[in-house]
Amino acid sequence: MKKSFVLLLVSVMSLLTACKDSASGELMPDAAEQTSESNATEESDFASIKTLNTLSDAKSLIEQTRNKDTKSFLEIINDANASQQQKQEAINNIIALSDAVKNETAVEILLMSKGFPDVVVYLTNAEINIMINATEISEAQRAQTEDIAVRKTGLSPEAIVITLLKDNATEESDSASSINLDILPDAKLVKEQRNEKTKELLSEIIDNPNINEQQKQEAINRMTAISNTVEKETTIEMLLIDKGFPDAMVCITNTGIDVVVDATELSEAQRAQIEDIIIRNTGMAPDTIIICILPSK
Repeated sequence: MKKSFVLLLVSVMSLLTACKDSASGELMPDAAEQTSESNATEESDFASIKTLNTLSDAKSLIEQTRNKDTKSFLEIINDANASQQQKQEAINNIIALSDAVKNETAVEILLMSKGFPDVVVYLTNAEINIMINATEISEAQRAQTEDIAVRKTGLSPEAIVITLLKDNATEESDSASSINLDILPDAKLVKEQRNEKTKELLSEIIDNPNINEQQKQEAINRMTAISNTVEKETTIEMLLIDKGFPDAMVCITNTGIDVVVDATELSEAQRAQIEDIIIRNTGMAPDTIIICILPSK
């Protein structure tokens, strides 16, 4: 469940080694060396993901990788012997990771609304990897998937890797029949859980006595930004309900705003109404707004 930005994922081994070297008084590896090791580990982690046979396995491995990286960043922040530069890099990485997860979620939600009930998106330094629970997709579906990824991440089409992973635990007929019933509740729950996890990480940074005031303020600013975004999303969803859309989900990212409404079709007047609500409450330009409807029942 998953990016013009760079996500730096630092390996557990390189980070623990760095902390150990610092504690023993030995020279720390420079930033370039740490970054190189991080990139190599990230590529190795995703190379493992690409060899998996099912989407469930991919989800599990991605979750483990993200948890490992997050734990490593927090260990640096909590290390009294780590330099302020190392702490700042760890904080930057946590913030970059939260941005990546936000964009991954946006792409996943849009793809689910386009008829892919089970999909996982994973961002690395140079690629956006999209794993779909399907045995085959048409050229039109592939083009639609690439268009969504490009619009939401700013990456080039060449950076998009689409992998089809059949999840044997889920029958295609069952998945297809549950799209309309589950997509919005499930997507809202995933978005809420990821927001809460990010806020928990930021709270750990804010409450940490081993960081300086500037670093603490950065975490506070990010926490405030998340709260403001959630408030805008909720306001728009409530306004859409008032306008006759009983179930809708709004997702605001750095690249735009996505709206999924529970409907089989929208008139031009309804689309204009939705855009007007979004623009008045966010100030975002019309060309950054993506409006999707659920697949026909």
